[in-house]
Amino acid sequence: MALLIQPYTLSGESLLGYLYRSAFVNHYKHMGVLFKLFGIPRGLDISLLSHQVIERISSYTGLDCETLTSLSLNTLEREIHDKAIFHKILYKRGLKYCPACLRNTPHHRLAWNFEVIDICLEHRIQLLNSCFCGKKVNYKDLIKSTCECGHDLCDVPICNVRNNTVIESQRKLLELIMNPSQTTSFSNLSLSNGIQLIFASLYLVDGMKSHLINVKQVVERTKKESLSSGALLIEKIAMVNWMYTNFPINFKSVLEDFISREKGTQKFWKKTQFEQLLMQNDFSEINEAYQQFWIEQLTKGNRRRVLRVISSRHIEVDEEVSNSPIIRQQSFNETKHKNNRITLIEASLMLGLDRLYVRKLVNVGYLEPMIHQGKRYVKIESLLDLIVRCRGAIIVEHTQRITIREILMRYPGLGLSVISLIGLILEGKLTPASRRPNSSFNDITFDIQEVAELIDNRKKDCMNNQFSIPLNY
Repeated sequence: MALLIQPYTLSGESLLGYLYRSAFVNHYKHMGVLFKLFGIPRGLDISLLSHQVIERISSYTGLDCETLTSLSLNTLEREIHDKAIFHKILYKRGLKYCPACLRNTPHHRLAWNFEVIDICLEHRIQLLNSCFCGKKVNYKDLIKSTCECGHDLCDVPICNVRNNTVIESQRKLLELIMNPSQTTSFSNLSLSNGIQLIFASLYLVDGMKSHLINVKQVVERTKKESLSSGALLIEKIAMVNWMYTNFPINFKSVLEDFISREKGTQKFWKKTQFEQLLMQNDFSEINEAYQQFWIEQLTKGNRRRVLRVISSRHIEVDEEVSNSPIIRQQSFNETKHKNNRITLIEASLMLGLDRLYVRKLVNVGYLEPMIHQGKRYVKIESLLDLIVRCRGAIIVEHTQRITIREILMRYPGLGLSVISLIGLILEGKLTPASRRPNSSFNDITFDIQEVAELIDNRKKDCMNNQFSIPLNY
């Protein structure tokens, strides 16, 4: 039996918003009645429905399945293969709305479902998620355009967005989300990769001064108040959009600002988060520009402040070098060191390990130390020998393989450490392999089965000898 009143869909409307509106005009007191009629289980994500449920909704509403599917997030969820990324872009702190959009026909729009979209592009207003009284709104409130407190949601203080840079970045991002089968304008990235790029790049622009891209006063407020989390996010997204415009010039400007702004371990952490993205082949163009930036810094003789880039006073760099650090690692295959020594900081960059591990490698005898003018160094020959022995063969296929970091995460409590794993390599008990000749220790992988067998043997030894597996630092 079809619904007595079958409303037309509104432009940009969401599926759940349409169903709430249908329930309202048909005078259903509770949405649960309508959900039961459609065969929708309680607790099911209404934005993601099976084809069978959509067919049932179609039979009651008179809308074809294609139209109903277009109101849902089904197409988007199908295009984004990584479910973690899909759920990352969804807004999970209630409902967003535009007061101006509610004035004509109150409804909920599909674009309001996203964490990364915080502006109504039609009215250039920052989206809200609560009433003037402070209460979070729900679908019932939006369809009636009235809060439970009785206040009209169309008549609440608004934040006008005046900055065209921010508006344009939101427009591009919304187009990318709403047309997931299309590729982005940059490097023909898919939607999934485009979203990954945005979130990874936020680590680099976090804390960046907006004067670089003229993103000042993102929103114009009716009263003095600090920027909301949504306003801060859209400002950062605008910075990311600018970052990949006029590539790679703006990209390198952001990197310059990053190394001059960030300090201490926070810089290392943010840099590492961004570099994880570059491990994927889909971002080769960005990876190439990123590597070239650090090479330029090195050849100019600039020290990387807290990152402690090696000074040209100690290193003579071949300008033809075309690969640079991934996770604090710098390839120095083409470098020549004076006096056959290298600092602990330089060694850590070459290995892709923290300086703490360099000291431990010296302590266990894997690296040969030197003292020069009261300062500690490492003999370059011992370092290069360790790198060659630990990188193993160069292979293309790395499926069914596991990195050092993944081993430590997968097998906690067994006394394993970076140093002990390096020792197992040198003892011939683990067979390493790398993706490329200049891989850092972070890129070294091992056969999963070989690691599992090694762990099983160590557990058996532990049980037989009734003592814990020794911890090598």
